[in-house]
Amino acid sequence: MSLKIHHIGYMIKKIERSLPQFTALGYEVEIPEFSDESRKCDFCFLVKDGYRVELISPWGDDSPLFPMLKHHKNMMYHICYETDSMEQEIERLTEMHYALVEPPAKAPAISDTAAVAFLMHKDLGMIELVKN
Repeated sequence: MSLKIHHIGYMIKKIERSLPQFTALGYEVEIPEFSDESRKCDFCFLVKDGYRVELISPWGDDSPLFPMLKHHKNMMYHICYETDSMEQEIERLTEMHYALVEPPAKAPAISDTAAVAFLMHKDLGMIELVKN
């Protein structure tokens, strides 16, 4: 299987504070700020020179991502890879000692048909898979 990078995920406190910093570096908004009730986060996608960055801002203590933000502050925290076969890729990666952290779920911030899954490896950290 060949995985293509879809985006780099940045965990941030507030999109409205970080967005001007990214636009000053030449990024343009690809998908404006979007709220995801299930993840209790706001998202925004930016592009520059063929690269896509996802800004993720947890709403507060009840967001599953808030503990990571509280501990690490603003930071890059995952690379997302596109796949044509989510189930096969998860199986392949778990055989390579990745742990499935979050099973496939809808990702309305990406598209109406997208699904994402998160996996963790002790020597690499977090990755995300997306199937559109």
